[in-house]
Amino acid sequence: MSDQPAFDLRAVEPTLVFEPVGHTYTLQPEGVELLSVTTALKESGLIDYSMIPQDVLLNAARRGTAVHQALALLDEEALDEETVDDEIRGYIEAYAKFKRESGFVPALIEHRAFCRNCRYAGTLDRTGTIPGNGGGDELVVLDFKTGMVLEAHRLQLAAYANFLEGPRRFRRIALQLAGDGSYRVHEYPTRTYHEDFATFLSALRVASWKRAEGRR
Repeated sequence: MSDQPAFDLRAVEPTLVFEPVGHTYTLQPEGVELLSVTTALKESGLIDYSMIPQDVLLNAARRGTAVHQALALLDEEALDEETVDDEIRGYIEAYAKFKRESGFVPALIEHRAFCRNCRYAGTLDRTGTIPGNGGGDELVVLDFKTGMVLEAHRLQLAAYANFLEGPRRFRRIALQLAGDGSYRVHEYPTRTYHEDFATFLSALRVASWKRAEGRR
């Protein structure tokens, strides 16, 4: 028998590994794939893009990825304006306008996180602060949208807020950016956080069941 001590997975701090190809999150060293927030909502049926032609979806996904990358560089003060494609320039201008008008100051940028107990993962576009009406700063968890904003996105932001300490302290905002340089703020009330998160967990269970049954 080996004299080496047994390897206890519980004693090892888990690490989240993201694979861009396939958009998968894996918890190591367990080697367990965690459903992403958006995957859970799609596979449970709460987000449904089946009525949209595939080529339109692919083009929207490509544009959305480019916008997210550019906005990350913008907040990191590393964006070279001369390299920005005209197709996404308006979206960047829309976010810059939102920051000026709202006073939003980013904190976490494209931050990957997971909930070990609930077994899901995701990427927060932004956390940050906005000056409050009564003085002081208010915490915000913000998600960029370059297309439609759906009712289920309130569940998505509740799931993201759950990654953070004191999730009810965070204002949940879906920021809809348009190519013409305009934006629209979709904010979800703090009072519905617990209900929204509970609904997300139900969607997560449905999506996990469908995968286990081979029905996704």
